[in-house]
Amino acid sequence: MTNILDDTYYDQAMDKINQYNPFVNIPKRVCSVKDVHNGEKKWVRNCQSNHVVVIRDCSNTEFLVVSNQRVYIFYMINCTNCKLTVLDSVVIVSRSCVAINCDQCSFVFEDVDMRKLECYGVTNSVAVFIECGPVTENSKVFWRHGCSNNKMQSGYLTPADAPHSINYNIKRSINVPDVKDVEGMECKCYFDEQQRPHAGPVTFTHGKNHGSGSHKHSDRILAELEQLEKIPFTMTREELDVAYDDERVEMEEPVHSVMEKVKKIATMMKESQYTVVYSGAGISTAANIPDFRGPQGVWTLKAKGVSQSKNYDEEEIHPTYSHYAITELARHNLINYVMTTNMDALHVRSGLPLHLICEQHGNSHKEMCEKCRKAYYRQYGTTYGEDFFTHKTGRKCTFCNGELRTTIVNFSENLTAEDMSISLLHARKSHLSIVLGTSMNVQPAASFPDKCFKNNGKLIIVNLQKTPYDSVADVRIYCKTDIFMQMLMQELGIADFDRSYDCISTWDEPTPDVLLPPHVRRRIAAQDKRRKQFIISATAIAALVLSVSVGFSLRYWRR
Repeated sequence: MTNILDDTYYDQAMDKINQYNPFVNIPKRVCSVKDVHNGEKKWVRNCQSNHVVVIRDCSNTEFLVVSNQRVYIFYMINCTNCKLTVLDSVVIVSRSCVAINCDQCSFVFEDVDMRKLECYGVTNSVAVFIECGPVTENSKVFWRHGCSNNKMQSGYLTPADAPHSINYNIKRSINVPDVKDVEGMECKCYFDEQQRPHAGPVTFTHGKNHGSGSHKHSDRILAELEQLEKIPFTMTREELDVAYDDERVEMEEPVHSVMEKVKKIATMMKESQYTVVYSGAGISTAANIPDFRGPQGVWTLKAKGVSQSKNYDEEEIHPTYSHYAITELARHNLINYVMTTNMDALHVRSGLPLHLICEQHGNSHKEMCEKCRKAYYRQYGTTYGEDFFTHKTGRKCTFCNGELRTTIVNFSENLTAEDMSISLLHARKSHLSIVLGTSMNVQPAASFPDKCFKNNGKLIIVNLQKTPYDSVADVRIYCKTDIFMQMLMQELGIADFDRSYDCISTWDEPTPDVLLPPHVRRRIAAQDKRRKQFIISATAIAALVLSVSVGFSLRYWRR
């Protein structure tokens, strides 16, 4: 149970996160969108962490910010009947958005770590946050001088019509009190742990948040933005490419430094009341599975126009040392729960019990009946041949004959309600959060670990790259997860444990049909060929033995 007094510690941690910018080596650059009035969707693409996106003097247009981008901050100024929609996995470095003198506008955030929306002179508008527990409860909207007739809403996703778009319904809505056009007046709106929106009273904060002076704070913001636009941007394309690559650079600290920190972590784990591990793609790179945001990651290469070729054989992929170590630590009650965004099933294949793990983005080897919810774990990937929107695999449940669906969570899809509830439950119980192999950019997964701060807990991050949460980590290690886990197991005295098994061999593999992936069909065909060769050879040997036996028998009877 969270103590209300502990919220002070949690709020201090959140303030520290909001002020931290791991990408400081590139000067800010204003990217303006002006005078758009065509009434169509306008896509915002190819943004980087130093881009200040300014949407100004537009009307009757929706601006859609697609996934897997970094933006420093958004400004929406002097717009009428416009909509800003920011999709999941967009990283807003400052975690802020500012709206000034807008009317009849909508600000929609879906699974985005957007912690402060500031509104000045905004009227007849609405702020919509798609319900996502760990992210939504960190979000606040400040309605300041001149705001009137506005709403704050929470919503939930419905099936999308197309990739990179969202449909949603409104679940809860509140009216925001009007704020007089007086400098320093403000109404703060927020969400509680049940994602219910609340509007605080209109208060006078002059001198507390905005400093002194006769000019309104919004005027000062516009003046600062104007100054920023006048600063010439002198970096060349080549220098920018190097700087952007530096944001994703992987670093490894000396072994002796890691060892000192490992000793500290071992003590923390022994003393912790409840330890939760959060794992990402970096834990599986040792299994030859590429990550997403590393120097050679899928999204990194895609941003450069390079396609990621599949250079690994799925049959050769097995759980890594870290997967087996996590399972062993759970067996020793040093880890109480595991959350992962990986879809490779390696945690489960390493023997981790299903009740101790939440695979938040699904499991590529798992499909589930839409009627009776029976789960099937396959020895092959279930996504081959699936329908993207319905997730149907074409196979049937052996119990109720219902349609089987994959469990993968695609972009613009929410975590299942069950996974969200379970994740929040364990995140809020945690006293120690250990993050392994993730850059902590994907929401809502990245917002679970810091819930330990509500219990005065500790946060440990082990990753080769910087993360947006480094400033609040009690222990930060730049190291490969397998090396870290080997040191940790040695320090805990559990270095000798079984890593010879792979639970995939116990999963069912149905009768081959055209819906099976090609590599599975090839494997089954090879097995059938070997089986036929064996039968032919065995038959030939049996025939030879029989003929020899008959020959000896005839010779015997002739005597």
